[in-house]
Amino acid sequence: MEAELDEELAASFEELVARLTAAGLSPAEARRAAAREMGNPTHLKLAVREAWVVSPWDAAAQDARQAWRGLRGTPVLTGLAVATLALGIGATAAILAVVRATLLTPPPYRDPERLVLVWADLTAAGHPRVPLSGPELSDLRQRTTSFEGLAGIWAGSVTLGEQGEPEFVRIGLVTDDFFPLLGVDAAAGRTFAPTDAMAGPPTTILLSSQLWQRRFGADPDVVGRAITVDGRPTLVIGVLPERFRLALPPDAGIPDTIEAFQLLDRRIPEAPRGQRFVRVVGRRRPGVSLHEASQDVDRVAAQLSREFPSPHGSAFVTVELGSENTRRVRGPVLAVAASVGLLLAIAAVNVLGVLVARAAARRREIALRVVMGAGLLRTLRLALAEGLLLATLGTILGIGVGHVALTALLAWRPEALRLGEATLDARVLAVTSALAMLWGLLFALAPLREHARANPVALLAGARGEERRVGASVRAGLVIAQVALTLVLLVASGLLARSFARIQAIDPGFRAAGVLTFRVPSATPRHASPEAREELAHSLGARLRALPSVTSVGAVSHLPYDSIPNWGGPFSPDPDTGQALPNADYRSVSPGFFEAAGVTLLEGRDFTDDDRAGSEPVAVVDDRLAARAWPGRSALGQRLRVDPFSTGAASVWVRVVGVVRHVRHRSLIEALNEQVYFPLGQAFRNPVAYLVRSSADASALAPAIRAAVQEVDPSLPIYEVRPLSAYLERARSVQRFAMVLVAAFAGTALVLAAIGVYGVVAYTVVQRRREFGVRRALGATRGQIRNLVLLDGAKLTGAGAALGLAGAGVAARLLRSQLWGVSAADALTYAAVLPVVAAAALLACWWPARRATSAEVLDVLRAE
Repeated sequence: MEAELDEELAASFEELVARLTAAGLSPAEARRAAAREMGNPTHLKLAVREAWVVSPWDAAAQDARQAWRGLRGTPVLTGLAVATLALGIGATAAILAVVRATLLTPPPYRDPERLVLVWADLTAAGHPRVPLSGPELSDLRQRTTSFEGLAGIWAGSVTLGEQGEPEFVRIGLVTDDFFPLLGVDAAAGRTFAPTDAMAGPPTTILLSSQLWQRRFGADPDVVGRAITVDGRPTLVIGVLPERFRLALPPDAGIPDTIEAFQLLDRRIPEAPRGQRFVRVVGRRRPGVSLHEASQDVDRVAAQLSREFPSPHGSAFVTVELGSENTRRVRGPVLAVAASVGLLLAIAAVNVLGVLVARAAARRREIALRVVMGAGLLRTLRLALAEGLLLATLGTILGIGVGHVALTALLAWRPEALRLGEATLDARVLAVTSALAMLWGLLFALAPLREHARANPVALLAGARGEERRVGASVRAGLVIAQVALTLVLLVASGLLARSFARIQAIDPGFRAAGVLTFRVPSATPRHASPEAREELAHSLGARLRALPSVTSVGAVSHLPYDSIPNWGGPFSPDPDTGQALPNADYRSVSPGFFEAAGVTLLEGRDFTDDDRAGSEPVAVVDDRLAARAWPGRSALGQRLRVDPFSTGAASVWVRVVGVVRHVRHRSLIEALNEQVYFPLGQAFRNPVAYLVRSSADASALAPAIRAAVQEVDPSLPIYEVRPLSAYLERARSVQRFAMVLVAAFAGTALVLAAIGVYGVVAYTVVQRRREFGVRRALGATRGQIRNLVLLDGAKLTGAGAALGLAGAGVAARLLRSQLWGVSAADALTYAAVLPVVAAAALLACWWPARRATSAEVLDVLRAE
């Protein structure tokens, strides 16, 4: 086609020459006249090509080639732009994957939007949301009309005695309709059926895919075979799918580490109404809204209040399962996502500044193109090609950065965020690419302002005023925006850091350093009687205390911040008056626990070996309960009415023998309930956790502890061997995660803003080189020239800081829910951030200022 076009144009030219020669012109004059009449051959070829079917593709390819040549011609600027954009795109991709996995991915069940959780509302006792009792679950099943079904789950533990060493396994105790209600089928075998329900210990078990593979080597024949569970033969009826996971909120007390399921006792509808331990999941009927379902549940609650009067009444709370899953992590994740959005904006603004500077450097080239006939559309196409090519390169590199960043996030994630399914999938990549292309369009449009306002004739003539005028305000505006956005990020980072420092300084009420913890069953088939359990605890404690460097040993039913469901109940120093009672957190502990845990004993004594089953019931209370129950009096010797056996009524009187400091064992930052400690022999719990305090490195004791347990009972499984400090760090993990990420983004933004200030000031120094030479010739000192340059940078930084302070005030108010012990208007944070921004800007301006004063006057004037 190109060859035919050349032949056609040549033939037309010769024909025109022939006509002009026939009209009387000489051959030379005829050729000159024909050339004038036909015009520029290149323009003619372009016009013809635009009419060809393949012209859009040809033009796009040509634009891409020219754009690539142009970008390749300025490798430093191009590399800086691509790297900056890749950093923003990569961080955005990684955080988008986290947001999708934590906030946007519904629970992995059938029609998850119809699933709800139903809680009992005991606000008067200090518990807005607590589990339901068996009778309450039965009442809701029979009396509500808005649900297809209501199922229950509780957490427990068993010992597997087959396939090697005994292993302690967390299990979920569920009603037989739990998995059908979720819409989950077994990958092998089946799930529970009503015929599996039996009074007494369960006789069937359902394995998770992870336990099936790890413990049984993925043997398909295990389904339908009996295994030993807690010393009893138990039939394996099925294996759950590999992707199945429990998606219950953290405050439900159902740990993510559940590896098997068994049935709840079918007699739970006959249990006491005050014995609340069942977590209830419901499925709304199609077309029934959450509000309608909640009204239905409230109607039943009103009926139960009339039929079964109680001090607390009957009230329920109905919430969506999906929103409850993300309630605690939504704030930190959104705070990090907002920080990444600001970082992406800062990176993009930085790239815009680079492109505007590049466009200013190419003004003469663009002017030459315009003079030679390139129209606005042609210039726009080239700018679009450059912007989109730059965005594409940034996206390709950014995806690699995002993959590395996401891998690091997954390795460092807090357990509460549940990021196991966070991946750079097609949706995340599509959104990220769309954002990059959008910025590519903006990159393309930014330099056009330079081209549109430029005077080609003046530029080609070398007019200095025209060169200096174009784009200065745009570049300054971009730098001001960068500084402002960076200050917003720095303030947010500073507030989170101050908040985390306050959380770090909270005294949890115990000393975690130097303590190693582990769990063992406190009752096994070999130790079923109270006497055998006491002997086991005594022997194990004595053997552990005999280890080198061990200073104290104790056992407790619940470690601070562990995933065991909380245990609590009512308390009262007065006889039963029928009034609503406050609730306390209960813990069973062995003698020596308070010393091993570093809990301060304020009054009285610790438990002793004499505080066993059959002796006088005693308890140790915390100082908050003592002050509430006996204000202005000593709690020692006082009698307290409690419910250590979870019967639903505070019917057991205990004598207070000690008072300890309040321990923050469920939340570092929330003020929760008072605490009552029972002797382990009088309020038995299974399993228990042992705390071993050492004067040396506690972690080094792990092999010796395992050997000591094996010496006492070789069939006793030991698990979750970890330092007590690990639990404390887990309690701080979400706040630390958000703080570190936001701080990293803020530091990156500060570097980008400094680069932006440097670029503008350096460009200004180049443009004002002749001016500085004249000033020097007229007597200005180097210091005065340097101050002029630094003043330019200070003006940009000051304007950006003023704008950023206003934005930071708004952002801090939005961040208020993530702050603890720090006001959103914390003056110290703002006062600390401003010098950091000023110092970064000063450093960015210092090198251009040195360049402005380093050139000799005669060299500058001669160059002009």
